[in-house]
Amino acid sequence: MKIRCRLWLCLLLLGFAVAQSPEPRPLSPVEFAQEIGRVRTLVAALEQKPQFSPALIGALPKNWIVKSHHGEMKVSADFVRDGVAAFQKADPNSKISVLKGLESSLELLRSQSSAYDEPSPVPGDARQKLNRILAAREFRGLRGPSRFQLLWQRALSWMEKKFEKLFPSMPSATTAGPIFAWCVIALVCCAFGVWLYRRSREVELQAIREVIPFAPGSKGWRSWLKDARENADRGAWRDAIHLAFWAGVSKLESEGTWRPDRARTPREYLRAIPEWNSARPAFQLVMQSFERSWYGSSPASAEDFQQILAALERMGCR
Repeated sequence: MKIRCRLWLCLLLLGFAVAQSPEPRPLSPVEFAQEIGRVRTLVAALEQKPQFSPALIGALPKNWIVKSHHGEMKVSADFVRDGVAAFQKADPNSKISVLKGLESSLELLRSQSSAYDEPSPVPGDARQKLNRILAAREFRGLRGPSRFQLLWQRALSWMEKKFEKLFPSMPSATTAGPIFAWCVIALVCCAFGVWLYRRSREVELQAIREVIPFAPGSKGWRSWLKDARENADRGAWRDAIHLAFWAGVSKLESEGTWRPDRARTPREYLRAIPEWNSARPAFQLVMQSFERSWYGSSPASAEDFQQILAALERMGCR
């Protein structure tokens, strides 16, 4: 009798192990219930044959795949594997209770397997509730993708596949997306930094006031320009540009463009010139060159001074 029982158990374990493949096939709910019943029978047999515990653990799949009209669902077999392992480690007085607990869990799982194929209960007023939710303000105006959008998505997908074939080493859209996003963020930060620097420089330049002891127009633009040329002859281009700027200010002041004010900033002189005044563009060029060389870090050169002379000539300083 013992030999027959042992042979029966060996054959059952062998058949169970052969039925489990590395990629288990999907089981219907009925087949899954039968499978759980076989596992329960093997677990119950361990009470008489505990030496077959390792064989049972090795025969168990990682997951059972149950396929119903709801789709495929994976049911983990870890609880059976852990229960058998606990049975192996338990003391002799606790082994039977461990097996009974595992059998109860398997029986509960087997009894619930028929529910996998039952349709989900839908409340009778589910449609009315859904319509009320979709009628809320935050959902108004929402529409599904248009035909053009769907066609555009297909075109992008087709182009992506072609690029992957032509350039296999090119990162995929999933990988390139975050990279592109960080590049855009970096560019935006750099652009904001440049804008912030320029803005701070503009504010700084607007605050700079060179107060001279007399009104620029009282000296006369010819005197200013003469001093500028003398500095240019000595190669003092920075001072020459500085004096040429005041020659332009003196010229416009002598023409009555603004009321004399010794505390104006270069930008305030420019803003005081009316938009219709033809001298405004030429004076703006003079002012910008003066700011770069006098207040900025740009070195002054003979070319800069010649450009200022040409602008002053357009203003009438001949």
